[in-house]
Amino acid sequence: MALRMRMRRSMKDHHRLKGGEVRMKNRLGSRRGQSILEYLVIATIIVGAVIAVAANAIKPNMTTLYNNAGTRTGDAAKSLKDLKTE
Repeated sequence: MALRMRMRRSMKDHHRLKGGEVRMKNRLGSRRGQSILEYLVIATIIVGAVIAVAANAIKPNMTTLYNNAGTRTGDAAKSLKDLKTE
C-alpha cells in the first residue's frame, strides 16, 4: 500500500513538472508575441511620423502644383472659347 501511495505521488509530481514545462513554454511564446507586438507598434509610430513629416514637406509643392494646373486649365478653356468665337 505504501508503494502505491509513493507511485501516485510520483505520478502527480511528474504531471506537475510537465505542466510547469508547458507553462514555461506558454510564457516564452507569449513573450515572443509581446515583443513582436512591441516592434509592430514602434514601426507604426515611425511610419506615421515619416508620413506626417513628408506630408508637411510636400504640401506646399502640391498646393502650387494644383494651383498651376487650375490656372493652365482655365487658360486653355479661355483660349478654346476665344477660338470658337472668332
